[in-house]
Amino acid sequence: QGVSLEDGSVVHAGIVVNAAGPHSSAVQKLAFDGSAVIDDSSIDSQPMRVEVAYIPEPPEASIEEPLPVIGDIDVGCYYRSQKGGILLIGSLGPECDELHFLTTPEDMNEALTDQWTNQVCRAALRMPSLRVPNSATGVSGLYDTTPDWTPIYDRTSLGGFYTMKGTSGNQFKNAPVLG
Repeated sequence: QGVSLEDGSVVHAGIVVNAAGPHSSAVQKLAFDGSAVIDDSSIDSQPMRVEVAYIPEPPEASIEEPLPVIGDIDVGCYYRSQKGGILLIGSLGPECDELHFLTTPEDMNEALTDQWTNQVCRAALRMPSLRVPNSATGVSGLYDTTPDWTPIYDRTSLGGFYTMKGTSGNQFKNAPVLG
């Protein structure tokens, strides 16, 4: 038992945990390919593209220390301050935002899109003094999602192979408990 690498070497392990984030479905397929065991998983995960805007904090703010994340359901955004006068703005997934599910993580487009503008303009509804920059700065990334947004932590029908998928970008804080 263990993991066979592309170069033919084997990493021997009694337990293998699939914690590959947006690549978890592909890793699970690799684990079962060539084995005599059928994958009995009934729920899969899928990568979803997200964006987070980085903009200067409002002029009257002088936040010296990072604050907790603030979720603003009315405008469908979350905010988090960052040292250096930067405000991070992400989407809470309101109905007006199209969800961008991808077939594979390799389909990811890293460029910022109109989603950036939408998030920043919605945040400006809450913070009228917020200045909307002329150029977009921020990051795009991938979540690993399940149909009901609930992560899957389970053993599989392949002995010693466990899966942790569908973590939707919010399960990092659970890592110490999960091992």
